[in-house]
This record gives sequence, structure tokens and C-alpha cells, in this order.
Amino acid sequence: MDAIYFPHESTGHVQYDPGRGTRAFDPWWLILLCDRGIVDYSTWLLLRYGIALHKGSTFGPHVSVVKGIEPPARESWGYDPGPVKFHYSNVVRWDNGRHAWLDVWSPELAELRTRLGFDGAPKMSFHLTLGRLVFAQTSTKAAADPEGWLVL
Repeated sequence: MDAIYFPHESTGHVQYDPGRGTRAFDPWWLILLCDRGIVDYSTWLLLRYGIALHKGSTFGPHVSVVKGIEPPARESWGYDPGPVKFHYSNVVRWDNGRHAWLDVWSPELAELRTRLGFDGAPKMSFHLTLGRLVFAQTSTKAAADPEGWLVL
């Protein structure tokens, strides 16, 4: 782990199949529920740089661990590891031009994915989405950094 890139630490709790019993339900999702204060503080700081977000998601602040893919080791689905520690970056990214997020590093989440039969880290890496950008990609990047990153 790069302690300079991931200077902050927090804990979260896993939730299997969020939204079960609602219209938002999609099977085989696993998320790590996170502290809302991380999103609130980061979006507040972004606004000070002129970057506005529509914050939030259907399931609240979270890190997606499994995204709708049936695990090879179904017998481990539902395993509760207890509180899960993760480290997150102070670098806000919006590479896709639509969303802003913080990269997350957690060996415990990688271990959980392995227990379910997946590769340790997902293809797009672990991240905590802050929200959807209000302005077009070019307007937002011009307000801060041409590479689509902002260090808070």
C-alpha cells in the first residue's frame, strides 16, 4: 500500500444483495457500506474548487465489491467478516467524465472476493463514488486539473 496515496483509514460493513425487496434490487451485488461523512466532506471541499456534484447513490456511500456477477463459490455468499478496514485516497478522480470517486485499498475486501472465487481485486479497482458531476467533463476538468484529478 502507498501510504501517501491512501492516507485515510475507515471501516465499513458488508451488505449482500442490497435493495432486496425493492425495485432497485439486482442479484449478486456485494457492497461495503461506508461513513456518509467521507462523501459529505469530500463534496464540500470539491464545491470550494467550483466542482459541483449530485452526491449519493441508491444504497448510500459504499464500495462495490461484487457487481451483479454470480460468485464461483456460492457457498460463501452471505459470509460476514465483521467490520472491514479500508484506506482511501485524498485524490478525487473523474476519469470517466461523469462521476467523481476516491480510490480505495483494502486487503480484507480482496480476501473476501477471493473467498467468493473471484480474483482479489476487481477490474476497475475498489473505489468510493462521491457522486455524479453536475457540469460537462470539459467544464469540470478546466476548473481544477486537466488530467481529471484533484488532490484535496
